[in-house]
Amino acid sequence: SESIRGLINSLSLRGHCYRVDLPGDGRNRINQPIVLKDWQQALLEVASFLKNVVLVGHSFGAMLMQTIPELEPYLKGIVWLNAAPDCNWFYSFRERAISCGLPDPLPEKMAFLQSRTYY
Repeated sequence: SESIRGLINSLSLRGHCYRVDLPGDGRNRINQPIVLKDWQQALLEVASFLKNVVLVGHSFGAMLMQTIPELEPYLKGIVWLNAAPDCNWFYSFRERAISCGLPDPLPEKMAFLQSRTYY
C-alpha cells in the first residue's frame, strides 16, 4: 500500500482512505507462504467492518477483488486500476500456478468467474 500513498495524499475526498496490506504483502510480512484465501478473507473483513465502502484495487489487488463475490453486499462502489476486468487473466494464472506445482488457486471461484459479465 506504500506505493499509492502519494496518490491518496493528493486526492481531495470526503470520508476516509485506508490502505490495506494483505497478509504477507507490503509492510505486513509474515514468515509463511502467501495464501490467496487469506487475502480474500482479509478484504472481506475490512469491507464488512466499514460503512459506505468504495474499494479501490491496483494491479493484482484489483484482479483479486474480482474473485470475491461475497464482497458485493458491503460495497457502494469498486474501482480497478491496472487490472484485467474481464478476468480472462485468471485462466492462464491458474494454469501457470498448477504447472509450477502450486495448489489450484481458488478452485471454488471458477464457477463465479465463468458466470459473470465484465465491462
